[in-house]
Amino acid sequence: HAFVSFKYKGKSFVFNIIIVEENEQTIKCYCENLNLELINELANPYKSNKAMTFKEYCEAMDLLNYTHLSIGINEISDYKRTLEWEGQETKLARLLSLAKRFDAEIEFDTQLNA
Repeated sequence: HAFVSFKYKGKSFVFNIIIVEENEQTIKCYCENLNLELINELANPYKSNKAMTFKEYCEAMDLLNYTHLSIGINEISDYKRTLEWEGQETKLARLLSLAKRFDAEIEFDTQLNA
């Protein structure tokens, strides 16, 4: 896998290069700016039999394994919900759905190595 990383307006970005098109004058790179594990891996149906925290759901549904992602500031750490998902969807879609069900927002903050 190839990637491009840079800083813009004080924030770090990492893009996975998906497609490269080139001719004699230009090179175009089509990129995804999210972790490939979140985009490509699927989360299975899940039903909780008890109220759980956001972090507990992430662990139970294996949403962050192999993604090099971690939960940073968690303003909803003491909130609990009993939730269910019937279908299969990408880990990204499930993570966003989980946040919505907790009335929360997610920000992906990239930390580049110096």
